[in-house]
Amino acid sequence: MVKRQLSDVLDECLALMADGQATLEECLARYPQHAAELRPLLEVALRINRLPQPSSSQSAFAAGKRRMLRALAERKRYLAYPLERRPCQPGPLSRFGAWIMALLGGGRTAPARAFVLLAALAGIAAFIIVGGLLFRSWQGMTVVRTATLEAMGGMVEVRPAGSGTWLPASPVQLLKPGDRIRTDSSSTAVLAFFDGSKTALEAGTELTILEMRSRRDGSAKVIVLYQQQGQTYHRVRPLLDPASRFEVETPAAVTVVHGTEFAVAVRADGTTEVKVREGRVKVIARGKAVEVPAKHATSVEPDLPPAAPFVAPAPSLPLLMETPAATSVPELARTPTPTATPTPTQTPVPPTPTQAPPPPTPTKAPPPKPTSTFTPTPSPQPTATPVPTETPPPELTVTPTPTEVSPPPTPIPPGPIVTPTPTEVSPPPTPIPPGGPIVTPTPTEPLPPPTPPPPA
Repeated sequence: MVKRQLSDVLDECLALMADGQATLEECLARYPQHAAELRPLLEVALRINRLPQPSSSQSAFAAGKRRMLRALAERKRYLAYPLERRPCQPGPLSRFGAWIMALLGGGRTAPARAFVLLAALAGIAAFIIVGGLLFRSWQGMTVVRTATLEAMGGMVEVRPAGSGTWLPASPVQLLKPGDRIRTDSSSTAVLAFFDGSKTALEAGTELTILEMRSRRDGSAKVIVLYQQQGQTYHRVRPLLDPASRFEVETPAAVTVVHGTEFAVAVRADGTTEVKVREGRVKVIARGKAVEVPAKHATSVEPDLPPAAPFVAPAPSLPLLMETPAATSVPELARTPTPTATPTPTQTPVPPTPTQAPPPPTPTKAPPPKPTSTFTPTPSPQPTATPVPTETPPPELTVTPTPTEVSPPPTPIPPGPIVTPTPTEVSPPPTPIPPGGPIVTPTPTEPLPPPTPPPPA
């Protein structure tokens, strides 16, 4: 607070002295409580103000102006070229090469050029080495990391670092070192750390993130949690370098791992129980360390060393961390894709075979036309009364004769061939009439001649 007041007083005194409204002694008299600190500062300001202002000579000003105009003219000439014919501007490498050639040239002798070349190469090597060292030192710097509230169910609260108020948490919220998170009696949450490790908080659990850091290159990963109460389940990614560690502290013990799955439960009295699902876990309390293998557990009471490991069932995987189940959900979602089965509904399209009705189109069967062949031309023949009964057979015989003509077209209409089949019944009567009458049908055209017999 004192420093801030002194700076304000100094600014006010400098403004008064610059405007000529007060002298050095008047300023000191105005603020006697800061006189000792103000005197040297104001004296330095006065001496600096008395120094002559730097000014450039006319020749230097003119030379700078000429250089500026020359650069402007070159820029205009460069932009005047079409884009496809515009000359390429020299890049850093080409300028460096030109500088090297200028160093090697200039009328220098061969030894001088060799010396200059060696000096240039040494400078380049030194630049590369120094740059590499600086880059490695930059990569080795430690940075603070964050965790993400990956999943939550129910009411979850977070208390930011340096705050005394619990706030409702939101999905995908970022947590920093110093933040605290808790779940109520019916809620759960999952934290995802920067290295891929995860921690699940069961109902009624409170957890604090103490440390969360690593180097820029990803090494020396450190995650330290403090569990006040409740039950947590941890899935830790393998930590390959010895500088990395994942720790869970409780009121009674410290659990150190390098890549495993385990659960930590803290009771109301501070008693801690550690169960291991995969890998190995080291539990430290009161200066004693115990190695707990898979499917084993240990219990630590406050102010006591950890108990010897004993066989215990593996801790159950929290519901929110059951990644196989999560992956199965998309697979079930894919089941709707078999909606391709409706494609078999195209089978109704095969009713196209109902094109069978088109075959009835042959019902156009010209058989009715053959009925026209039943031409009453035979009616003139009934004049021969003695053979009226025999004349019907000739009528039938007349129909076979066209059938003899029709055989060539028979391949075209298959139906009409069926109609002649009744003529097969007529063959018995055919033997009755002699072959002559069969010839007479051909002269049916001379039917008028038979008409004369009546006058006789």
